Amino acid sequence: MTGMTTFTAEDDTYAGFDSTGKYFGYFGLAAGAVGITGWAAIHGHLPGLKPADAMDQFFLGAMEWIGIGLFVILGVATLGSLILSSKSRGTVTVDDLGVTRQIGERKGKLHWQEIEGYVVISAGIALVPREGSQMIEIPRSLDDYRGCIAEIEARGVSRLPPSRLKRC
Repeated sequence: MTGMTTFTAEDDTYAGFDSTGKYFGYFGLAAGAVGITGWAAIHGHLPGLKPADAMDQFFLGAMEWIGIGLFVILGVATLGSLILSSKSRGTVTVDDLGVTRQIGERKGKLHWQEIEGYVVISAGIALVPREGSQMIEIPRSLDDYRGCIAEIEARGVSRLPPSRLKRC
C-alpha cells in the first residue's frame, strides 16, 4: 500500500457553535450571577435587598450557596467539554512513513517501526509506541474513522489489550 490519506475530524458537539459545552457555560454564568446576588444581598451590598426575617436570610443564603455551587460544577463541565473538543478536532494522515496527528499547530508523528499496536479507547483508538515516543489518539469523529483504522491495520498494526495503556 502506498500513498498518503488524510482524514479530517467532523465538527464536534462539545464546544462548537451549537454545543453542549456552550450551554454548560451559559447556565454556569447565570448560576454564578444568582450566587453573587445572594452573597451581595446577605452582606448588605445591595441596599434594595435587605433580609428582614429568618426566612429571607435562608432564601438568600440558599441562593448564594446553590448558585455558587452550580457555577463551580458547570465551570468544571465546561472545561471538560473544551478538553474533549480539542481532542476530537484536527486531522490524521496515514502515509508510507507512519501516522501523523495534527491539531492546530501541534503535530505528533509515529513512524511504523515505532508503533507497537493500538488500544481501543472511549473516544477512538490510541496508537501505543514501542518506547520513547508520545502516544497518538485517533478520534472517532474522523470523517472516515473505519477507513483510517483499516489503513493502519493494513500496515501490520494490531489491536492490543487495554492494559498496554497503563505502561505509556
